[in-house]
Amino acid sequence: ALGNAILYSDGRADEQARAIIREAAKRNVVPLGDAYIAEITGNHFDGSMPLAKILWLKGNKPEIYEKTFLNSVNISAWELMMPRREPRIRKQLNEIMRTEAPISRSLLSSRIFNAYGILRKTARLIEWMDGILDKTPYYKQEIDGLVFYWNTKEEADSYTGFRIDSKREAVDLPPREVANAARNILEQQVALPLVDLMRVTAQLLGYARFGLNVETAMRRGVQILLDGEEVKIEGDKILMK
Repeated sequence: ALGNAILYSDGRADEQARAIIREAAKRNVVPLGDAYIAEITGNHFDGSMPLAKILWLKGNKPEIYEKTFLNSVNISAWELMMPRREPRIRKQLNEIMRTEAPISRSLLSSRIFNAYGILRKTARLIEWMDGILDKTPYYKQEIDGLVFYWNTKEEADSYTGFRIDSKREAVDLPPREVANAARNILEQQVALPLVDLMRVTAQLLGYARFGLNVETAMRRGVQILLDGEEVKIEGDKILMK
């Protein structure tokens, strides 16, 4: 899922609907504006219309809008691995990296496989995808056997953000991103026991349940802070240096 569903009655796109009507009237597509549309269709063109909602997403949730750029098509794994498809796949990888980096190798590969309707990810298919990724200029970071990609090393070194409720699996969270979220909490709370810090960080990142995978991802992030001497341990608490 890219995000929460938008109800038909959601009126946040009313401004976009009015902009569409103004532009359509200017181009003489609907010379009488909304009144003309209502007379022809029996419906007023307002924020409940899909086109208006799409424009609202483009302006207010670009990270979601841009993820829809991949054109889906169902083909076999054998067809996907044909050499002639590689240029297009590399272009799609660039589109994903532009909107989603930092991103795990697993999630980046899955974005491509899903765009082509590939559900069964065989070892050969994964090896082929890894071969393409090895030829890209992305900065590759390996932590605890997991691989994450950044657009550049400079981006990785200077990254201070984190994404709230991004619908990713915990294993796909870059440790640096988790570390940034934990740091944000410590800057407000001053000091917290390790378990409390991990739980609050998980909640901030959108995880309601604190299972083993989530705990492991949070622990990786806190370790980044400790290794970088950004925080310290005093007694049973972790606090900013």
